Amino acid sequence: MPTPPIPRVESESALNDRLAIAIAVGLSARNSLAPALDITFLAFWQWSTSDLVSDDTRGRLAEFIAATALGWGSEVRNDWDTFELTDPSGLKIKVKSAV
Repeated sequence: MPTPPIPRVESESALNDRLAIAIAVGLSARNSLAPALDITFLAFWQWSTSDLVSDDTRGRLAEFIAATALGWGSEVRNDWDTFELTDPSGLKIKVKSAV
């Protein structure tokens, strides 16, 4: 019996680029994620990222601070990139944080 071909799987980075994720704006208690459940973006972000010393949140905060300090804070963070920040010339920057 012949072996079936291995399906081509799109990389997470390519999928993220194709989705063209945009920065969320105008977050308030009125912006709804699930109207039937009365769940808002604001409530989700308060629940998921209020602990600024957790590993994931602290790392993202450090990346945001570095990107903003370099004037690159207007882009949506790509969680699947091999480096945290890449400047317009292609220089790749790794950002580290510790408590």
